[in-house]
Amino acid sequence: MGKIIPCELGSQGVRTRVPPSGTSVVNLADAMPRPGRARQDMKDIWRERVKSAADAYEKARKEAVAALRRCSERDDASEADFRLLKAAQERESAALNDYMKVLKTFHDLVVDRKPPIE
Repeated sequence: MGKIIPCELGSQGVRTRVPPSGTSVVNLADAMPRPGRARQDMKDIWRERVKSAADAYEKARKEAVAALRRCSERDDASEADFRLLKAAQERESAALNDYMKVLKTFHDLVVDRKPPIE
């Protein structure tokens, strides 16, 4: 066992002990698992997922609007144009469904404090 070193008052009024040279200090607060930190990490992950899903939906929505504009502004819109419109609208719908699913999971995590089931 090491030599006993007298304690001194630290900057926050907490008794501290200066460790002998050649030893390291471990902050026990940092070494212990913190459930609040894990929860915040999970929120951050799902916040990024919400942003990514929102961006994907916005991109699909703009593509669907552009396809609709091509079909409606041209008198000679072809069957291929309408197939492209239908495909763009299906991608938009799928992207919106994905966004709503991710947003609901994030809402449940933040508001209802329910962890996501993956």
